[in-house]
Formats: sequence, C-alpha cells, structure tokens
Amino acid sequence: AAHLLNEHLNRLGTRGFGFREAVLVGGPSKSAVWPDIIAEITGLELTVGSEHAGAKGAAMLAEIGTRVYQSKENTGTGSDGISTAPAPVTDKSIYDKELRDFLPPKIFDAHVHLFDRSCLKPSAQFAAKNTYEKFGGVFSKEQYLQWIERLFPEQQYRFNSFGTPSYDSDLDASAAYTGTVSDNQRFFGMALISPHDTLEAIRHRVETNRLIGYKPYLRFVDWKEPNDVTIHDMLTHEHMQFADERGLAITLHIPRSQRLADPLNQTQMVELCRRYPDTKIIFAHIGRAYYLRNVLGFLDGIAQCPNAYVDTAMVNHEGVLEYTFTHFPRERILFGSDAPIAFLYGKSVEINNQYAYLMAEDYEIGTSIYDAKAAVNFTTFYYEQLRGIKLAAERAGLSRNDVEGVFFNNADRLFRQVADRNYAKKIGRRPRPK
Repeated sequence: AAHLLNEHLNRLGTRGFGFREAVLVGGPSKSAVWPDIIAEITGLELTVGSEHAGAKGAAMLAEIGTRVYQSKENTGTGSDGISTAPAPVTDKSIYDKELRDFLPPKIFDAHVHLFDRSCLKPSAQFAAKNTYEKFGGVFSKEQYLQWIERLFPEQQYRFNSFGTPSYDSDLDASAAYTGTVSDNQRFFGMALISPHDTLEAIRHRVETNRLIGYKPYLRFVDWKEPNDVTIHDMLTHEHMQFADERGLAITLHIPRSQRLADPLNQTQMVELCRRYPDTKIIFAHIGRAYYLRNVLGFLDGIAQCPNAYVDTAMVNHEGVLEYTFTHFPRERILFGSDAPIAFLYGKSVEINNQYAYLMAEDYEIGTSIYDAKAAVNFTTFYYEQLRGIKLAAERAGLSRNDVEGVFFNNADRLFRQVADRNYAKKIGRRPRPK
C-alpha cells in the first residue's frame, strides 16, 4: 500500500505537483508502525492526525450550516471546548513580527496535559474558575493541535504529555488515554503516579500503554501539608528502581515553598539523580524558579548530574531563562509550555522577589491577579514564554543550533532514546546507539 501511494505521488510529480508533508488520518493513524513505513517509503514528513478526522470534519460542517459555531463566537470555543475563532490580530502580529523568524521549523513541547472525560472519576467536577473550564472541562490531543495550528501556522509539532494531576483523575484511565494519543515517534506520554501506587500498578500503567516514564505530583502526598512534602515522599525506592532498570524519564514538579532554592530540595534533587543514574529526571518549570532570586546559584548541583534535565514550562522571566542558558548544559534544556494553561491570556511577573500571574481571564492558577477592568491588552502565556526565551537566547548568545536544540532536538533525542530502549521492536525501529 505504501509503495502504491508512492507511485501515485511520483505520477503527480511528473505533472508538476510536489508534496513534502502529509497527515495520516483514519484507522491507520492508530498503528505504531504504519506512519514510519509510509514516511520511509514516500519520503514525506508525516504527521499523525485524528482517527475520526473525516467524521469530525463532516460534523463541523453541519454545525456551521446550522449556525452552531456562529452562536459560540463570543466565547471563542466550539461545543467541545476547541477554539474556533481566528487568532486575535494582536496575536497574529506578535507571531509575524517577533516569533516567525526566531522559531525553528520543528518544535517539541515536553510538558503538555491532555485528558478526556474517561480520565476523570465519575464524581469529578471542576470549580467554575478552574482553568479547564475554558476548554470545556477536558483538554484532548485534538484540542491541543488545533490551538497549535492557530498560534503556530508554520511549525511542525511533537509533544510529551500526561494527564491532569488532580484528585479527580483516575490514574489508570489517564495512563490508558495517554497511551492512545502517543505513538513513541512524534507523540510521547507519561503515566501519572502516586506514592500509594504499588510497583505492579505502575509497571502495568507504563508497559501496557507503552509510556516512556511517569509524572508524580506533590498533591498525591496526602498525609502531609503541601509545604512539608519532600521529593522522597513523592517517589518510593521501588518506583525509582523500576524507572532506573528501564531507563525511563520522570517529569518532577518539586515541592515546598522555596522550590529550587529550598535546601532540602537541593540535597534531594542531587541524591535522586546520583542514586538512579539511568533515570532521566526532568525538573519541570526549571525547578519552579519563576523569579530571579529563586534560581541564582541553585542550578549548580543538578548541572553536574548527566541525567538531570530542566523544562521551561510557564517560565517567561527572561532573567531566569538567561541564567539557565548560561549555567546549565544547553543540551539538557527542554522547551515545555504547560498547555493548556499556556493558552490562557496573561503573564507571570516578578514582584518583590515573588511571582504572580497577571490574568486577562478570571481563572485561578496559583497567585493570580485578574485585570477586571481590561486595562491591559494581553496575549497568551505561550507567546510570553517564547518572548522570554527569545530575549534570553539573544542575551546568552545562543547559536541557531542551540535554539533548535532547546526547541526540538534535545527532547526528540531524549524521548526517542527511552522509547527505543523499551519499545523498539513494537514500533518498528532499531534502537539508537547510546
């Protein structure tokens, strides 16, 4: 079938039609091997789309015909929480004038939360101001890719995803959903885990769904107050030993009010990396260092650990980013967004050695300040993160190769290495040399 497709492409080529990219939809899009086979034989840059793209497109046309979309234009979302409004003029101007020439053609988002209704307990109900309410109470792969297409029309995207670390999440169902949206080629996934989970439960979540690691969260340490939680509370020795044996990746949202600057965190971060050297440990949000004082002098320990990485999710402070670019190995810095929060309109700002979220929309995330009088013209957190990275990259003297590494190559290399080590036979690839 792939060779026949290639023959048709060649015939079209003789008539002046050229194709570099394609989107695979329908039943074959679920296959772990079909995308690689087609890409290898045709030479196309292949993206895996929705399994039900045709049916969904027909439904959207029907909704447009019955004016359903028109009635929802004021909210900017369709019936499934997906944005249907075009990007505001200010957003398009930011992309055109500030980001288009800076961004590489491929971007790997290492920090994305994706889930559907099946991932939530039957009793789950988000508060009115919960950020997920903006997206219809879910945030699916299709929603994410549509937002990306809207904001980044010229970029090819890959991602690493996990569910929402909420008390309302069914951790087994979340892992199953993450497995369905991951192919270990373009899209990768991690399981949410709790310190209460048995080793067998975690093994099942990871292996059954072919995931490349897991994400613990301080909220699941339910026997302590949040500011008393330690890193070692979040991950048991059994959990870490399994990750180390498999060479898995872990995205770690460190606890405690001082975050990266906390002395106990500083000790335990290094201990974890050294005790489990084959585990790739990604410290999310640059160790949650959202303001400058919180990062100065505090990257040195993990910088010496070759299995330690940081992601940039929700960090738009150019000073924090510049310090990271100059004090942490650049080949171990991963771009991440923290979508869908990153699609809200607002910006993280430093205030008196603290940080707060200035918000255009009345949703609650951390310490948020809502601009009720609409005094400020905001753009998305996503664009603000990219602005910060751009300015920091210029100040730190990042080369074009460095920028492409941060945005794509570092994460692609890391996650493919983990997937190849564990699932190469199942996805039809030869393991990459270490």
